[in-house]
Amino acid sequence: MALYRFTGDKEYLERAELYADWFLKYAVNPETGWPYWSFPFNTTQLDDSNKKMGYFQGGGALFLYHLYKLTGKRKYLDQGVKPLADRLLEYFVLPDGTWKITGNNDDFGTIALLGAYRELGKKKYWDAALSRLEQLMAMQREDGALVPGNTGGCYISMLTALDMLELAKEKGIKLDTPRISTFIRRCSDFALTLQETDPGKDIKAFGGFYGQVGLEDFRREWIHARAATYSVIFNLRYEGVIKVPYYSVFGWD
Repeated sequence: MALYRFTGDKEYLERAELYADWFLKYAVNPETGWPYWSFPFNTTQLDDSNKKMGYFQGGGALFLYHLYKLTGKRKYLDQGVKPLADRLLEYFVLPDGTWKITGNNDDFGTIALLGAYRELGKKKYWDAALSRLEQLMAMQREDGALVPGNTGGCYISMLTALDMLELAKEKGIKLDTPRISTFIRRCSDFALTLQETDPGKDIKAFGGFYGQVGLEDFRREWIHARAATYSVIFNLRYEGVIKVPYYSVFGWD
């Protein structure tokens, strides 16, 4: 989809649709309405391990949201985004709004809910997203870190918060903007402490971000490729240098 946006080559969009159509037909478990944990090439090997329900699949709705915005085809919204958003609330959010996810990484499930709210207008999606943001802000340490430690999750949380601020402005929803902005800044400042800034230490690691060895803390043992990539997306957007549409409900109209 990104290649199509930047090149206009329709083959890229066609291939995105082919994948989405396959996903909706085969990769969603009809017993639960939720995507399989994984999908083997040999479909005769589809077993209980594939049928586990991972919260990370909720972020897949964001792909379908982007595809809907690019093509205008309602099936990606009605058969993709909406049922996945509804099942995310059913399986991973408690009736009081508390999320069962205790880590800082929801793999863009919250942003997918924002997309559902933006297009469908159902307040339950916004309320769940706001509850998730409150959960994230409550877990922030004094140094700005979000625990359990996952630098990729830190960037996901910041991108989520930026989207919430922008969507609230678009919809005329009142938020505690100074508090959320402080949350973003403190998290961003902490994330920068995990960047390798010494080019002489290891040129292959220079500029990268240390992080996820386990999920309980941050350790300078491994460069975390996902966090390093997310950092580029977040920082370009945060600095206002460029409008980056990735992992966002904006920029796909």
